[in-house]
Amino acid sequence: MAVWSIIHTSEIDIKDRFDAEYFQPKFLEVAMKVHEDDWPTLGEICNVTASAFYPAATELYSRGEIPFIRCVDTINYPVISDIQTDKFKRLPQDFLSSHKNLKTMRNGDVVITKVGTPCYASVIDTSLGKVVLSRTVLGLKNIRIDPHYLVAFLRSKYGFYQLMRERELIIQLQLTLERVKRIKVFIPRNKRHVINISNRLKEHCSYLRHSMMKYNRAKQMLLNELGVKNLDLSPSLFCAVNLKDVKEFHRLDAEYYQPKYERVIEHLKKNFDTKSLGEAIPDITTGQYCDEYVRHEGKPYIRGVDISNMSVNMDKLAYISPQRQVENKIAKEGDIVVSRVGTIGLSARLPKEVEGGTVSDNLIRLRFDQEKIDSYYLALFLGSDIGTNMMVRCSRGSVQQRLNQETLKEIPLPLLPMAKQKELADLVIQSHQARRKAKEFLEEAKKKVEYLIEGKGYAI
Repeated sequence: MAVWSIIHTSEIDIKDRFDAEYFQPKFLEVAMKVHEDDWPTLGEICNVTASAFYPAATELYSRGEIPFIRCVDTINYPVISDIQTDKFKRLPQDFLSSHKNLKTMRNGDVVITKVGTPCYASVIDTSLGKVVLSRTVLGLKNIRIDPHYLVAFLRSKYGFYQLMRERELIIQLQLTLERVKRIKVFIPRNKRHVINISNRLKEHCSYLRHSMMKYNRAKQMLLNELGVKNLDLSPSLFCAVNLKDVKEFHRLDAEYYQPKYERVIEHLKKNFDTKSLGEAIPDITTGQYCDEYVRHEGKPYIRGVDISNMSVNMDKLAYISPQRQVENKIAKEGDIVVSRVGTIGLSARLPKEVEGGTVSDNLIRLRFDQEKIDSYYLALFLGSDIGTNMMVRCSRGSVQQRLNQETLKEIPLPLLPMAKQKELADLVIQSHQARRKAKEFLEEAKKKVEYLIEGKGYAI
């Protein structure tokens, strides 16, 4: 839906910004409120810094020990903590010593994404110690207010829209040091409000940690139950393949014939009631292509970018008109979707909230009798190392890897006893519940900031 603003030339500083993006109505609304009071700027309450140029460090990650904070580590984590330990890239100390232009941060410092997906703020938790900034994030040091409160403000409408407005198009949209310093910050006079809002963000982190613990426990229990931990799954430098196998599978790439895959398949077939997905699941199909969707009207349109942690991220869902829906592509609760392009191997169970929506064509939908296969269990298996690697193996393509429904049907599925499936499913459900609770605390923190700014108040 088109929006517009009418701006007088006297209101434009042509030496600063005169692009239409800068004068979006939602940005102007926040700007008017922000400038009503004499709020301090970020440049006045902290030091804003960034890492300067450094050489490529990818090859050093394998021997590093100091977390290297990137945009991807920040967007979905208002508190950067030990729950992300297995996701961090790391740099060795000697690399830092020889590159003084790399900025280090510590407990209580704040980072803001600079490029990629800019404008998301996060506080560094006590559990991490020293971290290093990549070029994709900015750092706030020596902060003279509670850093957890500051992140809640910067993620609220009044902080986030200011940051969004200050993005500049320099090859891609990004924030600069000088523009971030201009962001005005609301600081409540009543310190109890600051403490209360700060505690909400800490509770968010606590529930997120609990969610990750339950999810990791479920994955570990699954692997233990399947008994694959003692298998040799290391990649082989070479293997011999018969011509008849190449003709049968229509594959010439070496990765497909890695012996580790056959070891897993043979183990599962020998020890469990194992069927291929094609045998176990009668309805496997791709979703619906749609080139017209909006943000808040119509039916949910579930895409690959909406999948995370075995479920659907509701924050940025797109929507399509019900008139554009294809009946056999409509989603039901308990359907499983897997990504077929982009990042191969993502999987999710569709929750009640998206029932009646439509699955996009960059996903494959699996529909089955949930009395025979628990949907949480299936999502857990496909999201495990075994399921993900099998999907990557079955994908094909030269320019871009692609997984289709026919090759997906080849993947083995061990059908554990239903009681065991339910036991694993219960851990996944607990993980989802804790994640929802974490989200509630984050939203509550942001809303409390907004209510104080708007004079609505709230009970402490």
